[in-house]
Amino acid sequence: MVETPLRILYRDEELVAIDKPAGLLVHPSALDAHEERTAVGLLREQLGEPVWTLHRLDKGTSGVLLFARDAQAARRWGAAFEGRDVHKQYLALVRGWPAEHGVIEQPLARDPELPSAGQPRLPAVTRFQRLACFEWPFAVDARHATSRYALVLAEPLSGRRHQIRRHFKHIAHPLVGDSTHGKGQHNRAVAAWLGVERLWLHALSIELGGFRLTAPCGPEWTPLFREGGVSFPQTGEPTMPQNTLSGCRVAILADDGFEQVEMTEPRKAVQDAGATTKLLSIHKGQVQGWNHDKPADKFDVDLTFEEAKPEDFDAVLLPGGVQNADKIRMSMHAQQFVQAMQKAGKPFGVICHAPWLLVSAGLVKGRKVTSWPSLQDDLRNAGAEWVDEEVVRDGNWVTSRKPGDLPAFNKAVVEAFKK
Repeated sequence: MVETPLRILYRDEELVAIDKPAGLLVHPSALDAHEERTAVGLLREQLGEPVWTLHRLDKGTSGVLLFARDAQAARRWGAAFEGRDVHKQYLALVRGWPAEHGVIEQPLARDPELPSAGQPRLPAVTRFQRLACFEWPFAVDARHATSRYALVLAEPLSGRRHQIRRHFKHIAHPLVGDSTHGKGQHNRAVAAWLGVERLWLHALSIELGGFRLTAPCGPEWTPLFREGGVSFPQTGEPTMPQNTLSGCRVAILADDGFEQVEMTEPRKAVQDAGATTKLLSIHKGQVQGWNHDKPADKFDVDLTFEEAKPEDFDAVLLPGGVQNADKIRMSMHAQQFVQAMQKAGKPFGVICHAPWLLVSAGLVKGRKVTSWPSLQDDLRNAGAEWVDEEVVRDGNWVTSRKPGDLPAFNKAVVEAFKK
């Protein structure tokens, strides 16, 4: 049998990207020992040269799959994947109607193929946006005459195995077609309705090294897009992100104990839009991020509050975290920095417990803000109008309450930081 060539999306001296079809293993696996066809083997034959895998896609997942073309490139780009300098987006069809957008923060057992009991739990975060809702005229549950599903765009912020599949199971919206983490009745019903049996998960894009690679969705997705009014680029060519914040210099103020995702996600959003960022703290060296009540990653400090000059920055990002916010509010240099930035009318992005610094700096009187709910009395006593809303834009300030607000917060921050 003559193999159909793999579709190559991108190739240069170091990298090659393919559009992996659903049902193709990436490399040989003991879990599917009888399967001889693999993406690695087929690509090696097609190119006539060895290739090195840089990341994984499950057998049932389609979309962008990236390889290195030599060992040195594999080491270099592999470090980018390990260092979370690569950003991926997936399209998925899930059971039910999840929230319009959200962040799933749920530690996951290391090996999804083994019982979770006794395994170490690794931090894992996925953010998502609901793109379309469907209500189809068939019954899976006898209590309902119709069945609901949704199309979502998911972005894993960590790289755990089966992360998207396990995270959506955790929030009771499992992926359709997932035989391991999903629901068999729904899998069979949707397969009969759409006439396609597959894991409905597609690796839509990978962004690295300043460019983005996209893989067009297969024709089986077209009815969903048409019904949901959704469209995606139908090209595999690299596209450059829009640099709407080109030239914008953002100061991020944080100390040990900051809520990690409240720093990394807004930073990514403004950097993706073209801004540069500097991490400012009380001390030199590194600061420790936290995932709720557990230590997470450490980050290099660029400048201390005392060293930083307000005139060198165009905007401020203040992540939350109780320990972090409580320490920073006591720093005279941090207070002086935000006072100078406010006097100059520069924009602020502030989330969760971070408004404490603005209270201590005497800046909140007369402002409309939101925050983590436990801060509302402090803010009101300092003269602010506190509201319980996802995101509040008041003049040059953008405030939000919690990690779940990050998609809306990030969008508002990028808009506020535009020159």
